[in-house]
Amino acid sequence: MNATNKKTEILEGLHHFHGSAEIYSISPLFPGFCITDGVRYLRDETACHWLIDDIAALQIHPKIRKHPKLREEQFWTLEVKEDRSAVLKCEWDIGKIVVQQHIDWTDFPLDKIRIWVARGQFENGKGYILAYLPSER
Repeated sequence: MNATNKKTEILEGLHHFHGSAEIYSISPLFPGFCITDGVRYLRDETACHWLIDDIAALQIHPKIRKHPKLREEQFWTLEVKEDRSAVLKCEWDIGKIVVQQHIDWTDFPLDKIRIWVARGQFENGKGYILAYLPSER
């Protein structure tokens, strides 16, 4: 399958996610950081484990950890440039960038993806951080 067809297939697949039946822990390295069905699909189809790990790892960044709005909700965007470099941004509102990370090279097949992150609680009261697609809100 060529790159254009794969990109189209992934984008079409992402349109099917509205809400999430399950949440998944991503790694023992990031306890309490979970993803939805849609983010799991994105991660698996694009092999972007690194992207999800970066977002999880950046949760301890002082600008994120201490920002009152980002403790509740975060808006992440990965934008891939023509030269295959990319920028990963975390915003607390449109245009309100708090953290930005340059990525020298990526094979991520999409031009842009948005992932939202919010805090939640399980029924037992234990907290978690959940990464989800905007359509899964």
